[in-house]
Amino acid sequence: MGLLKLIRHPRRPGRPGEILRRVARTYWPWRHPIQTVRLPWGVPIRIRIDERIGRHIWQYGLYDLSTCEVLWRLLDPGQLAADVGANLGQMTGLLARRTGSAGRVWAFEPHPEVYQDLLHNVALCQTCPEAGAILPRPVALSDRPGTGRLVWESSFAANRGLAHLGDAGTAGAEVPLETLDNVVGDATLAVLKLDVEGHEAAVLQGAGRLLAARRIGHIVFESNDGPDGAVHRLLAAAGYALQAIQDWRHSPPLLTDPRATSSANFLATLTPAEALRRCAAPGWQVLGTAD
Repeated sequence: MGLLKLIRHPRRPGRPGEILRRVARTYWPWRHPIQTVRLPWGVPIRIRIDERIGRHIWQYGLYDLSTCEVLWRLLDPGQLAADVGANLGQMTGLLARRTGSAGRVWAFEPHPEVYQDLLHNVALCQTCPEAGAILPRPVALSDRPGTGRLVWESSFAANRGLAHLGDAGTAGAEVPLETLDNVVGDATLAVLKLDVEGHEAAVLQGAGRLLAARRIGHIVFESNDGPDGAVHRLLAAAGYALQAIQDWRHSPPLLTDPRATSSANFLATLTPAEALRRCAAPGWQVLGTAD
């Protein structure tokens, strides 16, 4: 890991103490792999520094800066959001902090072990009086209710974001399936964050009523299929405008033409002019909330 990259990421000038802490956490050994830290938006979280997401939070202060920034800018206080593929709950906590005490966040994580970490971090988050209520669910969202097989490979211990619904893997577990339509009912989601390792199209198919009624305002999702993939086609047919989220090396504006970048993170929005306006302002708003 290059020293220059550690100093520059995330971009937060004038914070020498943070830079020194970041360098120390990278180059000095630590006695215990489980640590509790405070995220930039003021919410505590317990992480494992021996796996990918936790290590990134430990070294840089957060995971996936640009996606965090987009989520922060698109959600307003008092709104309803959902984190599908919540993992240990970093972005769940971000959404809860942003929507505030009048808002709510659903958090879906089907992996049994990771879900226990999510529950622990939800409890930590709820100690913050400025955070909205979090409703965790140990289910996998899909295109139908029922049961499915969650599988993962031997590399899972080093990257606990790789579990996915499927038939083949070195380990697996039967998990309940549910649809977003059934969970959300007649409510309206202002923001949906979706990262389910290739199962995104099925999740959206299970949200057909919500999409048809235009009751999901913004969808921030990961897709490795590019702008011609099934997820993009499904969302475009539902009336969403697609933008790519630029990675951390770029300063705002955060959004760009999906065909002009190799990014795997995207925004689908029903209000493209408003989303572009919100994401065009310079600076990193999500980093300033704990100052």
